[in-house]
This record gives sequence, C-alpha cells and structure tokens, in this order.
Amino acid sequence: MDSSPTAFATQILTRAARQSEREKRTTEAIRLYHLAGEHETVVECLARALGDQVSEPVGGGGDDEGLVETAREVLQHYERTNKAGGKAREAVSKLVRIRDARVAKDQGMPERALEVRFNSYCAADGYSLLVTVYGVHRHLPR
Repeated sequence: MDSSPTAFATQILTRAARQSEREKRTTEAIRLYHLAGEHETVVECLARALGDQVSEPVGGGGDDEGLVETAREVLQHYERTNKAGGKAREAVSKLVRIRDARVAKDQGMPERALEVRFNSYCAADGYSLLVTVYGVHRHLPR
C-alpha cells in the first residue's frame, strides 16, 4: 500500500465516491471519482445512472436534468482530454441522446425526437432505425 499523501487522498476520495453512489447522490459521486482520477469509473457511474433514468418518465423526479447536464460536461471534457474512451463513454452518449428524444416527444415535437433518434442510429443497424422511425411516426399528426 502506497503511503504517499496523493495515494491517501485518492483512497479517501474513492471511498467517499462509493458511499455517495450507494446513497444515490450520483452527481456528487461523479465529482469525487473524477477528483480521484477514476475516469473510467466516472463514465460507468454515469452510464448506470442514465440507464436507470431511461426507464423512468421524463421529469419523473430526482435530478434528471442535472444528471444529463453533468453527463454532457463530462463527455465534452473527456473527449477533449482523451480520457475514459470505449463502450461506457459511447453508452453515456447514446443514453443522453435517447433522453433528448424522449423529452422532445413529450414536449410535442415528434419530428425533433425522430431527428435525434435518427442521428443516434446513423451507424446502427437498420432494424433499430426502423423500430425508432415506426415508434415516432405513430405520434406524428396525420
């Protein structure tokens, strides 16, 4: 075990972050993990929290918008600094776009929802795109 002040601070921050995450204080946990240099864990924590949010109604309580804004900031920063790449960061990006599409649909803007979802699936398989187009199309005015 490293007894340097930096290692000690990292251990304290990581423990505090885990506790915050257990207590569903996700934004706080993300900040603490980031300070501890646990960038992969930041993205994984975001992915878990956003994944939980996707199944809830938009605006269904909690700090929905704050979490999404935090996710956007983290994604921008990590893309600029080339940290925490890979599937977890990709998942966070897709989950943010899914939420954007749901918000647009709930605000009566199905065309915008379709645009967001289409852009999310441009590189995806055709079946996912077809399901998305059909799901949004049902809500378009006739």
